[in-house]
Amino acid sequence: MPAPPSELLAALTLRAEISRRCWTTDRWGRLISGASVIAFVLPEVCTAWTPLLLCALAAGAASAGSALAGWCPFHELLKWLGAKDREEVFAEGLRACAGLAREQAPAQKASPRILEAKPIHEREEAAEYRAMIHRHAWLLNRPFLDAIGADCGGRARARVIDLGTGPGWIPVQLALRHPGWECWGIDASESMLAMGRAYAQARGVADRVHFVRADATAVPFEDGAFDLVVSNFVLHHLPEPARLLDEAARLARPGGRVMIKDLRRVSRPMAWLQLAFSRWVLRYTPAQLAMYADSLAAALTPAEAREAAERSRLQHAQIRGMRGLDFVIASGCGRPEKETEPRWAPFRAASFGR
Repeated sequence: MPAPPSELLAALTLRAEISRRCWTTDRWGRLISGASVIAFVLPEVCTAWTPLLLCALAAGAASAGSALAGWCPFHELLKWLGAKDREEVFAEGLRACAGLAREQAPAQKASPRILEAKPIHEREEAAEYRAMIHRHAWLLNRPFLDAIGADCGGRARARVIDLGTGPGWIPVQLALRHPGWECWGIDASESMLAMGRAYAQARGVADRVHFVRADATAVPFEDGAFDLVVSNFVLHHLPEPARLLDEAARLARPGGRVMIKDLRRVSRPMAWLQLAFSRWVLRYTPAQLAMYADSLAAALTPAEAREAAERSRLQHAQIRGMRGLDFVIASGCGRPEKETEPRWAPFRAASFGR
């Protein structure tokens, strides 16, 4: 049986930490450690704990005779696993991967930005995009909903707009979580909007979720019409991201809130790892992988996001990381928070599922 995504990702991130400790060994040690990654991209033939044990054995062999020989990964990992439940293992694994990413960051510069040739998806592409969202919702979308709820969920009633809603997953889920909220989804693709309307109808919230075809940077609503303006994975579609930020600021009422999340552009090796994870763990199809690769190439770095915000009406917004994969531009949300580079952070296995 395939390993649950949380346990598999825990295994992946734990392997990253062990490889970090053992990569300065001899050639055979590197080959053994590198080969252990096979266990993590074939979940069909691996149980949840087999990858961890293979990883520990590989790292133990890799560390033999090296300067790190005093640290026995196999013994320490077994001892550690016995003292923690699986959710703690998952959180610790993510923190380990965060340390590895921080160490590699200075040496790995982001690739140049390449705009998408076809940012608006219709018909078959829209269907592939909708399927892709449902595959990665547990990893990328649900944490954003959690952040919206934590920062902006105190109001019993609110008017909410989602700029670039795609197939409507965000507004429908917000309406389900907050029965007093009325939501609007804006998108330039009629195929996406049709999917959004069908999804809202199927989930029983069509009376509180409305869809409008429009450019996300020129929405046909009055200034200050909404309590909360959100956007998910839209900035990278735009040649001038500041235009979306300006529109979000215009639509938010005085004292309203804005939360905009998007992909973070990374180095080519890190992009390759993200694509490999999407292929083997999230099970993206070739068409979905192609769309994701284009999006990664068109995404912004945190520094570019800050520059775009400073050129817009959201110049005082916070830029903060989410899961090490994305960043969030937030204005008027929650407690003041120090601006940070995107980083990995643990999330609970209970957030998975539908």
